[in-house]
Amino acid sequence: MLFEAKKLRNFGVITSDGELGKIDDVYMDEDQWVIRYLVVNRKPLLPGGKVLVSPIAVERMDINGQTIHLNVTKEELEEAPGKEEAEPITRKKELELHHHFGYGYYWPAQGMWGSFPYPHQLRVEAPHHQRPQELPNEEEIKVRSLKEMTGDWSGYDVEGSDGDIGTIDDVIVEDDTWNIRYISVDTGRLFSTGHAVLSSSWILHTEDEEKKVRVKMARHEVQAAPEYVPGQPLDREFEERLFDHYDQEKYWEAEAGKSE
Repeated sequence: MLFEAKKLRNFGVITSDGELGKIDDVYMDEDQWVIRYLVVNRKPLLPGGKVLVSPIAVERMDINGQTIHLNVTKEELEEAPGKEEAEPITRKKELELHHHFGYGYYWPAQGMWGSFPYPHQLRVEAPHHQRPQELPNEEEIKVRSLKEMTGDWSGYDVEGSDGDIGTIDDVIVEDDTWNIRYISVDTGRLFSTGHAVLSSSWILHTEDEEKKVRVKMARHEVQAAPEYVPGQPLDREFEERLFDHYDQEKYWEAEAGKSE
């Protein structure tokens, strides 16, 4: 199932022994295009009190009920390394979090979750099973805030092969892998259509200093693509039309071929 990441804001987070707080932001890996952390505010009306939760800890998500259920306790999260305002999430911070919970590292292998397709599988791969030389620079920053990428008023610019396309206003996520399948692009100031969605696999690179994402599609291709209406379900029929329009390989067919 696909869902818009902005909908996660203000979702309630429930641990194995009670309510924890509400989601304030999410952090994404812009190399792998996957959600790495949820920022949970334990004290919505007070400063501080924010904790980081990895999708590794998510037991289930109830989109209609606007809740996320975890397999860890409140005490485990309260004792975990915290998240200060404007503090970047470095590899050092990630190492501390993974050590605290006993999770395996996702970064030694090339997949989204190390050698696994789903985040919860890293619960059973303890860090000490991985060689120290596989660990990267501790000061490296590989994750970015969704709030930063989408902005309060205008997000990162999206540039096609021949010019501007629009700005990112959300990302669309797969609920079991936490893979960011699409970016939602506000094209209203350039085209008559209001929104377009582009697969994260069509992104060439991200330029954080310029707050820009470059994609391989041309402006006329995006303008003629099936229009996306934010808030409406993005189903397989829409995906079929989208990939056919751009004449791109369909990810679900490619993944099915790999599993055979």
